[in-house]
Amino acid sequence: MSLALLGIASVIIFPAWVWMKIKQITSSSEEGTQEKYPESLSVLFEEFELTSKPKALYQAFFLLRRLILVTILIFLRHQVFFQCLIISHLSILNLVYLTYFRPFESHSQNRIEIFNEFTVFLSSMTINSFLNGGVELTFREFTGWMLIGISCLNIIVNLLLLGGQTLSDLVGHLHSKWTGHQESMRIQEVFSNWKVFKLKFPQVSKDDFREIKGEFRMREFCREWSSQ
Repeated sequence: MSLALLGIASVIIFPAWVWMKIKQITSSSEEGTQEKYPESLSVLFEEFELTSKPKALYQAFFLLRRLILVTILIFLRHQVFFQCLIISHLSILNLVYLTYFRPFESHSQNRIEIFNEFTVFLSSMTINSFLNGGVELTFREFTGWMLIGISCLNIIVNLLLLGGQTLSDLVGHLHSKWTGHQESMRIQEVFSNWKVFKLKFPQVSKDDFREIKGEFRMREFCREWSSQ
């Protein structure tokens, strides 16, 4: 019993703590400016815009929604209609919030979250049709398949997006490795011979050439020279 009460208290206290921390961080910043969050709280803010409080409070809203969901599933477990009604309204509110404020820094992440929330809303509305006793059995069967289709669509789209992002990161990593390799080859070619180096950098003396090559500062030297 004590563990259950402790769990309920933590579920209530943690969103409140997040809310206060976000309010504390954003209270000193003006509207439209990006506020720097503490390193210890980076997990709460690293993906979100901090230019306004509604955007920064996404995590608090998310936790509050989960708290409401758990509450209605426990205390309204025999009132299925009200469960679906509240879930549908929460989904609509979150969809409006995501569409209007777009709290994530990444535009693609905002679109993904809007899509996911839209599928949640469609699913909740589809489930509501099962509560109507006057609906024909064939229509209920159709809505059941529709619910399966919506769920599969959500899973497939998210898997494709995740796979695309992973592939993009992999290609970027390989391109970076290849670019670094090509740069190393060019540097080795330039520093392989004093005559070749002299043609590339005529203002550098031979003693400096030997010093740079001996201290393995070839890459650093080339970057400093190119930035001048």
